Amino acid sequence: MDLHLIPGAEASADEREAVDAVLGAPASGWEGGARRPETEGHVARGGDAIRARRHMLLPALWAAQARAGWISPGALNYICQRLSVAPADAYGVATFYAMFSVEPQPPTIAHVCEDLACRLAGSKELAAGLSQRLPKDAVRPAPCLGLCERAPAVLFQCAGAGARDYVVAPADPEGPVSPLQRDESRAIRTGSPSAPQTLDSLRQSLRLLARVGLVDPESLDDYRAHGGYERNKPPFPVEKGLFQKPTVINNVETLVNVLPIVREGGAAFAAIGTAQSTGPKLFCLSGHVARSGVYEVEFGATLRQLIDLAGGVPGGRNVRAVLLGGAAGSFVGPAELDAPLTFEGTRAIGASLGSGVVMVFDEGADLADAVRRIAAFFRDEFCGQCVPCRIGAERQEELVTRIAAGRPLGSMPQEIALLDEMAQAMRDASICGLGQTASGAIQSAIQKLGVFGAKA
Repeated sequence: MDLHLIPGAEASADEREAVDAVLGAPASGWEGGARRPETEGHVARGGDAIRARRHMLLPALWAAQARAGWISPGALNYICQRLSVAPADAYGVATFYAMFSVEPQPPTIAHVCEDLACRLAGSKELAAGLSQRLPKDAVRPAPCLGLCERAPAVLFQCAGAGARDYVVAPADPEGPVSPLQRDESRAIRTGSPSAPQTLDSLRQSLRLLARVGLVDPESLDDYRAHGGYERNKPPFPVEKGLFQKPTVINNVETLVNVLPIVREGGAAFAAIGTAQSTGPKLFCLSGHVARSGVYEVEFGATLRQLIDLAGGVPGGRNVRAVLLGGAAGSFVGPAELDAPLTFEGTRAIGASLGSGVVMVFDEGADLADAVRRIAAFFRDEFCGQCVPCRIGAERQEELVTRIAAGRPLGSMPQEIALLDEMAQAMRDASICGLGQTASGAIQSAIQKLGVFGAKA
């Protein structure tokens, strides 16, 4: 395969060493090793085997960045040789992920989460404070770091021979900003636990969260000791799973429900919750609540009860809005706080349970900023395969930016009508759920909450 490598770009010895540590030493000159003219002068061998390792592209890119602090053109060339991947293909991957950089940057980067939960917890102020203490360009905005219950969160990436990443959450702009200033082992163990109910005296009544905290998620030894066994993939579970047979994989919440059903019977399980929404349900509360985290309730509990279970809104402030189901969900207002959290109950108020996210916004929250961030999220996340989502997400983000700045094209009603038209096109014609749900939260914020000072 003629790779058309980047002219004149050579990997450094350090970069080659880092990539080789992941891929192994090159077997021939065709994949970046020493050329042997007597055997490789005119014939290349092993191309199929090399291309079969295409799945190693991400690990190789991570290795190069961890060593040098960025993915240089030389490192990209070397990785492409090793895996027989076209540079344009590898460059597309390297520029898609927010944590990769194809431009030189400081050896230590602070990635400050800028998604909704962290924004509500002050990530903008956190980033501004860190920028005053760290070298120029060392603070970067980051997509969700998955630590909403400990917001705001920062991921520090330290490049070099002893490269390491560490997370601080909740982070303080005046707190430690280097490994030498802090105990890394405690980085994400501060603040409230991920499931606050497990600390309560009623823990024994929990069904889905009963085993939380029994296993250290960072310890493979602890995982094995409690009956878990890991293995390399492929083969994946859908091909060879339990007893080496094809195995259906669902999310953890679904699987945890299986054991009580088997032990107690379907009738006992169906007695929990409501007639149409049976069993217990997990919800992830974040935003303006006293104790963020994962909560277990029976289907039928109300939003108000769930918020009270999390300690209510700090400072006695009022709830202005709740985002149900995450970015792909929808906003509801104070009038819906007594709606039952069931499939039928949320449908009745024009919402859905979605992923179980319940993000609370108090009366001081900047909802316009939240809506802009949701639009930017979908712009960043579309894969580019289908036109309705690829173009629609871009145009939607541009439209939201315009009206948030008070500079609509034409009148505000015209812009809202255009947004509705784009949303309908994405719902009808997008291939996957991302495009089909990209406008739900934005439209609900405008229609139900009057964000941007206009309603459809």
